[in-house]
Amino acid sequence: MLKNELITWCSRGYDQSSAGHCGCGCDNKEHCNHDCDGCLKQVHWYPEYGGRYDYTCFNLLLRYVVRFTKKYSQQIHDALDFVDISQYPYFNILSIGCGAAPDLMAFEEIAEDKSIYYKGYDRNPLWETIHNRITKYTETTPNITAKLRRKDIFDVFFDGMPEYEQYNVVVIQYLLSHLYNTGQKRKTSTLFQGIIDNIISNRPQNSPFLIIITDIDSRNKGRSNWFVFLDMLEAAGFSGKAYAR
Repeated sequence: MLKNELITWCSRGYDQSSAGHCGCGCDNKEHCNHDCDGCLKQVHWYPEYGGRYDYTCFNLLLRYVVRFTKKYSQQIHDALDFVDISQYPYFNILSIGCGAAPDLMAFEEIAEDKSIYYKGYDRNPLWETIHNRITKYTETTPNITAKLRRKDIFDVFFDGMPEYEQYNVVVIQYLLSHLYNTGQKRKTSTLFQGIIDNIISNRPQNSPFLIIITDIDSRNKGRSNWFVFLDMLEAAGFSGKAYAR
């Protein structure tokens, strides 16, 4: 399975890296305690702990995969417990803020023989090496096709999604809180409108449509905007069931 293979690969890379012995090349010198877990805490709760507001170190990404992949993949599993997956003939997934693709890992484990097409976007260029490892795995997995891009989803929506790409699943992973952390909370509505205009309006007609949002459970990190998305969907003429856990 992708989850086990990627965690093992990143764990080995992390153990062989300079993590914990950061030298003159560290880009977080004033706030680095030579502990990647400390730097991850800075990113996730910025600006409470100062220092980093984004993953600007490859060692940090390796640690991120090792530490959080199982948890984040399980969150997708928990969301899928509310869905009758037998109604989905296939899974065409658009993943926004895909990172190490924990959503793909969850779908791989529940898909059985159904095909998975996965298009993941994450604007951080440092994910490239890990993304290449994920792609290498999927190339030998018959029912999975994966394309991972280091591009900003707002640029993608501005340029317009290709009409031939139709998705029946959208996953937003920890992007809303990041927009709040970096002073871009106004862009959440732009994101939601982009999903409605580019993805849901062009959805396939032979399948239900699923939206999964995983994020920090805090009103200070964008939680209230999840309900704005529901209002926008309703205003656009869409209806369905919503669950919060």
